[in-house]
Order: sequence, then C-alpha cells, then structure tokens
Amino acid sequence: MGDYTGFMYDKNSQTFTQVTYPGSGTTYPTSINNAGTIAGYFTSSGVFSQGFELVGSTYRRLPALNFANVYVWGIKGDGTLIGYAQRHGVYDFFFDQGKYHQLFPSNSAQVWGVNRAGTAFVGPGYLYQNGTFQVLQFPGGGATYAYDVNNAGEVVGLFLDTSVNQQQHCFTWTPPTSATTK
Repeated sequence: MGDYTGFMYDKNSQTFTQVTYPGSGTTYPTSINNAGTIAGYFTSSGVFSQGFELVGSTYRRLPALNFANVYVWGIKGDGTLIGYAQRHGVYDFFFDQGKYHQLFPSNSAQVWGVNRAGTAFVGPGYLYQNGTFQVLQFPGGGATYAYDVNNAGEVVGLFLDTSVNQQQHCFTWTPPTSATTK
C-alpha cells in the first residue's frame, strides 16, 4: 500500500491545500471545525496510527497511547477531539485539555462523528444522543456506517447493499420531528 495525503478545499478561492503530517506515510484529515482546526490521524512506517490536529500551519501530535492505534474522527466546536483507540478491543475517547477521557461507559463504540455541540455521536450502525444508543440500519441494506451528525441530528454515511458485491451507497437520515424536540 502506498503513501497517501489529505487535503483541505477552500470553496471561496477554489483551491486545494495539502494536509500531510510531517514525516508520515499516510495522513487522514477527518474533520474540521468552524475555527478551521483540522483533526485526523496519521501513520508512519512501523508506527501505530496517532492522532493530530492542525491549527493554522502548526501540526500537533496527540500524546501516544503505547498500547493502541489512535484514530481521531471528529472535532467539536470548542476544539475537543473525538475518536477511538484500538488494540485488543475498541476504546472510545475524547481528548480535551491534554488528556484522554472515556466517552461511553461500555468502552465498545467506535466514534466516527460528533456534532459541533458535542451532544450527538455516530459510528458503525449507531447514533448516540440524549443518553441513548439508536441502531441505524438502512432499510433493506446490509451493514450501515454513520460518519457524521449535525446539531439538528441529521446523519450522513454509507451502507452496503445485499448483493454479492456489496456495493456502497450514500445516505442521509433526518430524525423524526419528535426526536429533535426532546
């Protein structure tokens, strides 16, 4: 597998800016907040995946967790990073003020997206908000993967169809009106 780099697209200037953690083989920028802070993870040859954030032109590596790969998937409006670390299982976290904190008591959910308010989280086949996990399964589809959620509770992601080739299809999901008024 070759090296990969990420990018940021500025719609006003219609330009692409390369996002590459210094010295990494692969960089995955996965989220950006309204302040322009980019968050994600990178890998280097023979090194576990590690989280990073990019503020302006300055890259900051999250402290390494010696036992785990660290995957940063989201950033709240206040700059708190959300993701999971993986070794012999999956451990969700949020990274705030220089420390890792557990997000869910179960230690079993991969967190792939967070709304900017930090009140709703998504991952493979779930939405978590108001203290409740909700299964997300696209009707008639196979595996469903939620990648992000906004402050209105709208979710985006993809699902695999049930064909032999398991083709990927994108989806958006809007919660019922009663779910957003709680």
